[in-house]
Amino acid sequence: MLSLDFLAIKYKFEHELLISIIVLISSIFIIALIATAFTKTSTEIPSLLIFFFRSMIEATCEYFFIPSCVIFLLMFKYSDSARDFEEYPDLQVGYFWEFKSYGKVASVLFLSFLIIFTFCYEACSYDIRFENVEKFSRARVNCKVNVIMKIVYFIQAVLYVFIGNMHKNIYSVVVSILYIIVFAMYLRNIPYYAFSMNFLQIFLHLYCACSSGFLLISLLLDSAGVLFILIVFMMPVIAYLSYELLKYRISLIKPISQMIEYTFENFEISIRNHLQKGDLKDKLLSKLNKNYSFNKDKKNIIIQAYYANDILKNPTLALNKIFYINNTGYNFFDNFQVYKCRKIIEKICEESSETFKFFQYFLNFTSAKAADQEFCIVYSNLLNYVCYEELKIGKAKQEINNLVKTMKSLIKCYSSLIIRYSDSEELKDMYGSLLLKLLSDRDQGRKILGKLTKFSKSFSMKIRKTNYSFENTRCFLIVSGNQQTLGKVLYFDKNFLNFFSYSEEIALTLNLNSLIPYIFTKFHDSLLHNFLRKCTSHIIFQKSPLYMLDSEGFLFECIVSVECLGFNDSVNFVCAIDILGPRKREFALLSSEGFVYGHSRHFCQTLEIPKKSISENYLQEFTTLTPVQQMIPNEITTIKLKSGNISTILKQRKLGKTIMIILYISVCPKEVDSWVDANYFYTKDEKQSNDESENLPVKDACYIKDRPQNANLANEQTEEIFASKKETNPSYIQSLLPKNELNISQKTIKALKITRILILLSILSMIICNIIISAYIGKEVEHSNSLMALNNLNHLSFLLSQCAIIIRSFDLSFKTQRKTLYTEEEFYYIMDELKKIQKHVLDDYDTWAYCKSSKIIKEDVVVYWKIEKGFSMKYANLYKAVENVIENAEATYNNMISGFNYNVTLINVLDNAFGPIFSKVEKITEELISCENSRVRSLFSKNIYFIMAGLVILCFSTLFLALFLLKIDKYLNSIWDILIKKLRNHYPQLKSNLCDRLINIHNLNANIENNDHLHKKHFIGIKHKHSLRYFTRLLILFIIVLIFYLVNSFYFYTKIEDGLIFRPNFTISLSSRKLFLSEIQYWTTESFYISSNYSLQSEFPTFYPFPHSKKSLLNVFSQLAESKKLFYNSLVKDILSKELHDYIYVNIPLSSTFFSTGTSNAIRYIIQESLNIVYNKEPKYEDLENFIYNVKEYCNFTLKLRYLPDNDSKKYIENILIQATYFTVGFCVSLLVLYWGFYWPYFTGEINMMKNIVRILLKLPKK
Repeated sequence: MLSLDFLAIKYKFEHELLISIIVLISSIFIIALIATAFTKTSTEIPSLLIFFFRSMIEATCEYFFIPSCVIFLLMFKYSDSARDFEEYPDLQVGYFWEFKSYGKVASVLFLSFLIIFTFCYEACSYDIRFENVEKFSRARVNCKVNVIMKIVYFIQAVLYVFIGNMHKNIYSVVVSILYIIVFAMYLRNIPYYAFSMNFLQIFLHLYCACSSGFLLISLLLDSAGVLFILIVFMMPVIAYLSYELLKYRISLIKPISQMIEYTFENFEISIRNHLQKGDLKDKLLSKLNKNYSFNKDKKNIIIQAYYANDILKNPTLALNKIFYINNTGYNFFDNFQVYKCRKIIEKICEESSETFKFFQYFLNFTSAKAADQEFCIVYSNLLNYVCYEELKIGKAKQEINNLVKTMKSLIKCYSSLIIRYSDSEELKDMYGSLLLKLLSDRDQGRKILGKLTKFSKSFSMKIRKTNYSFENTRCFLIVSGNQQTLGKVLYFDKNFLNFFSYSEEIALTLNLNSLIPYIFTKFHDSLLHNFLRKCTSHIIFQKSPLYMLDSEGFLFECIVSVECLGFNDSVNFVCAIDILGPRKREFALLSSEGFVYGHSRHFCQTLEIPKKSISENYLQEFTTLTPVQQMIPNEITTIKLKSGNISTILKQRKLGKTIMIILYISVCPKEVDSWVDANYFYTKDEKQSNDESENLPVKDACYIKDRPQNANLANEQTEEIFASKKETNPSYIQSLLPKNELNISQKTIKALKITRILILLSILSMIICNIIISAYIGKEVEHSNSLMALNNLNHLSFLLSQCAIIIRSFDLSFKTQRKTLYTEEEFYYIMDELKKIQKHVLDDYDTWAYCKSSKIIKEDVVVYWKIEKGFSMKYANLYKAVENVIENAEATYNNMISGFNYNVTLINVLDNAFGPIFSKVEKITEELISCENSRVRSLFSKNIYFIMAGLVILCFSTLFLALFLLKIDKYLNSIWDILIKKLRNHYPQLKSNLCDRLINIHNLNANIENNDHLHKKHFIGIKHKHSLRYFTRLLILFIIVLIFYLVNSFYFYTKIEDGLIFRPNFTISLSSRKLFLSEIQYWTTESFYISSNYSLQSEFPTFYPFPHSKKSLLNVFSQLAESKKLFYNSLVKDILSKELHDYIYVNIPLSSTFFSTGTSNAIRYIIQESLNIVYNKEPKYEDLENFIYNVKEYCNFTLKLRYLPDNDSKKYIENILIQATYFTVGFCVSLLVLYWGFYWPYFTGEINMMKNIVRILLKLPKK
């Protein structure tokens, strides 16, 4: 992709390339923000969004990285300069690159984003997992080499842009060295698991390094052919060399035993084959642990976790491994891999690990218990409030919503748990008692307390009985493996409290050391630490007979299974304890000298020892039994006591490096007979051998093979089984609620739903009305904003005046034999323009046909004089009248050139061009302006009717809602009365049940004292004005709509109306002043020749219809002064663009001195010059000549600007219209936001409030 930037500029799509890259980077950033928002709200990120994100970041950071860097660097380099690309000498820089300082800022910003995203991509894209490595798999042990490779690419792009063309030799050498560095790192580290990928990377970078060298050679030899030959023919040689180098590097890999103390990067290369094959089994974990003790590298633990899961098929061990390390710190690359590994293994454990499932039970059950406690407290608070406090609807709603929310969450939690853990007696007891005593669901409560539902039973039958199934003789314990709280008891079940005789408060303070004989506590913590650090299995004990202490310090036999499990940044121990019994025997834990470490509860009583406990004493001090040193293990002996015979047997069990000596005694013959068979000495589901050691053969973890694949299946089906789903079932509600309560609740909910719909319809009608108004105004403004006909008429007047001026100038030059002041080209240019404008005026007829004055185009209403043998008046339409002037002008010029008499055609041109045709066009221009203004005023008069229609719709909607809501108070107050009365009536029963539950289940000292000392509030019923609250909220909508119409009418539409009325006069302002100057020029010239024989009055005394030239001139001065008032209007400041403002008031560059300070001063100068010529007794021709040239310069310049006023005024009105449109769109959006953000949630909340009242009524006792 290195040449993509070159191709983009060569084929002229650099604009599209840059925009595409910017869009890609911006999209990555936006999607990352959206994903973060989803994560913060605990919402699942859509898979399609993840797919797009992966595709875009891979395309940007992998395939388009070098072109992106080059394009942004070029943008930085050339953004403030317009010169040829040095990198592309044959290509020109377009306007696109001239971004000025903004280009530098934008390029640096997006280049920074690109680099950050690339580092993140390299950190997250590679996969350490080595399972099923394919031939071209991109799985690798680290991303260090790839990160350095991207840094080299970036440096190369910088060199290419800034020195690549000017210093090609240096560029070639530096780039070659950079690629050799990357090649060497790939060869040394061989990061990919796949041989093909390592070979490909080594070959590519070696080939790039050699290519840079070949470029240097070709530069030195000044021959492109050398470069081509070397690049093509050396490719297979370089490929073969790369292959042999890689094979040689692999041959240098040392065996594992020699690499233990090396860094993990080197050690990993030596174990890579064993990782994929799995031939060393758990021995490889031991070697990895040894390497980790020398080098604390997180990748070591990650590899161990993947190995335990993928090769050893032990996800629980994998989870323990990965949770042993944290993902905090500055090494983002390793930390992300830790996080990624955790999520993968955790998901696998959720689907397959029984230990993880069991651990989740305790977490969920603890949450359910806390929710149960909160529910009881909230329910109790509601009962106290409705009975003993002054009732306020707002607070009552809050209490009811809190109760229902807590109740729904609790039912959902219990329902989910009872399906997944249906054999937990404690769970069934808590949920069943909740349904029976507090939620009045007797049928479901009896099912929970009695037998399982069909679904639960079929689901539980699929789970085979294992170490972690719930049984009556089994208790469970979760112990912390965190270094700070090692051994602390975190979770336990009810059986643990019963078996060990602890209260819940004391059990929460226990440590594991308080549950085992003190002889084993000395090195217990260090052994646990050592196990966590070096374990190759997650199993510590598997059905091992052990001896534990109860709350009084007595030992009892149990079979213990202990596994460790990583979760929540720590490792925990999951213990399943089976009580060994019922066995009619007692025992004592002894030393080899007979010292008693501990014994069972009735050990002393059986041996007829008067003490209750003889722990920490020698056994020989209290009995005549054979000394322990003389006893033979596994031999049954019988001794006589006062009460009868007693049998004894000495057992020895090895636990780690410690040998336990246990003396068993019994007076039961059947128990003694069972001792003969050593295989059945420790009875439970499985019997263990006599000499069992701690390190039992590691077995694979137990999995729930028939469990549904979706771990959340129970959650999805919960509501279909339990009562929470029934609450939305009409038939179920109808069977439990009395008919009157059901009718009231249904009518109330229906009324609120209709209100919600009516508000939406009102808002939609107002939005549609405003869209229609805006569309109508926009359409009409667009029409009124088009003044092409006006511009053309005004320009026609100017061209007619110019035609007369040029013809008269030719006439005077011919007669006075002075040089002409106009050229033949100027004459024909005016003729051509007249013909064009003549056609344009005809074509524009449809745009102003609605005006009465438009008949000038089609009808013969234009008067013109025709002089042949006499003076006659003719009528024609505008097109024919102008055609007559053009024909006479051309005839006059042709006769003048040919030497024929041209006086008749001359006077025809002059009399009409400055006579009736000219006057008629000026009059029609004024009438067109009046017509447009009338149309604008009519338009905004109609707009008032639209606004009134919108207000009528709003008022009608509000009135209808008011009438509808007046009926709702009765229903709402009735349903509230029913609820409050029932809560007060059932207060004693509910309060008693709640207090019993808080005391017996949650161990809270609930206040169950009699509330007789409190005065129970007398309840007289609810008389709340609910409709008034709804009206006040609807008032917000009315006020917002009213403000919108006021702002639209008195601000935006008023400004648009003023602008449209002012626009026609402003549009032709410069053209009109130019026209006035043409008239001034004409009458000044006539005044100059007034006393000579060349004046028109002297030559054509009979056919000269005009007043005296000075009088005509003064009349034009008066009109010019009147036109100046237009620029005093306050709108001019807003309308004038800076360009036009500078031309009028500031300066005109590259112009004559009189013209350099703007057109306004130029007009003053021209007027002064005209007055000097007219009123000078002996005017000079040179003054007249200069005067005419100045007017020509003014007219020629302003001719170029004739559309500027039109464009400026049009832009001004369009901007106001756009602002009004934005305001209207914002208003419509705000109405929708108001509805969906306020009215919908509010009335939905009211509807849910009614549903919550129904839910509570369903849960109240029926009698």
